[in-house]
Amino acid sequence: MFILKPIIITTLLFLSGCSTNKVVFSVQSSPSNAQIDVNGKEKGVTPTKISLECSKEWVGIMVTPTGWLRTSDLYEIKVHPPLGHHGQSQSQFIDPCKWSGKYQPTLNYEFSIITSKDNLTESIRSLKILRDQNILTEKEYKQKLLQLVE
Repeated sequence: MFILKPIIITTLLFLSGCSTNKVVFSVQSSPSNAQIDVNGKEKGVTPTKISLECSKEWVGIMVTPTGWLRTSDLYEIKVHPPLGHHGQSQSQFIDPCKWSGKYQPTLNYEFSIITSKDNLTESIRSLKILRDQNILTEKEYKQKLLQLVE
């Protein structure tokens, strides 16, 4: 009995606390060069990889079936259409704690291609919206506007 107590105490100390791991997601779009935001912060353009953190805390099997309680929030992944393409920004919420596969998860997004000058107005409108939402700076807005009309 005296030998069993240290083993139980050691096991409880080992299991108590937090667990944090990162899940790497591959983000792709068709066409490429779509801007990626994670929780409102720019993370680059497609194709790329983003690392999302999964945090769990040991609370015991009396509280949850696995004994672990997720302490990290959901991540909002928002992908904006690349220049010269129309469509709305696409958004989804990701819970990296639910990923349990051995393969790297992939997020895919598709945007339409502007094929005629009639869509130039829509592209300019989209750029203005991105500027008004402070996604593009005034300088970036003017550069992309010049690229559109060339």
